[in-house]
Amino acid sequence: MQPSFHKRRSRQEDGDTSDIKLACSGTINFMPQFTYLGSMIHSSLSDSHNVANRIRKASVAFGALREDILRTKYVPLLAKAALCSSEVLSVLLYECESWYLTQKGMLTPLRNW
Repeated sequence: MQPSFHKRRSRQEDGDTSDIKLACSGTINFMPQFTYLGSMIHSSLSDSHNVANRIRKASVAFGALREDILRTKYVPLLAKAALCSSEVLSVLLYECESWYLTQKGMLTPLRNW
């Protein structure tokens, strides 16, 4: 007799997004997205939400530099470039080593930014 193997489907694959009731009368709520250690975790498990979040944060960082530093003529161009590289790119590329980039969903917005 052959053992039967079956794949257990996750609640998300089943489309079940209801809250989980615990035996101790507690509840675990379903969250479609949340932030964990600075990264956006989405229920679709796609990195596109995290990339979009990083692009927004880098745009805010660039805007803050533009207001005070980039518009002044007293800061040398080389210093402005170093600031953009160290401040803005570090915000944009934070935890990028774990991203799975697809051409359509994430690589194009990163290149356009």
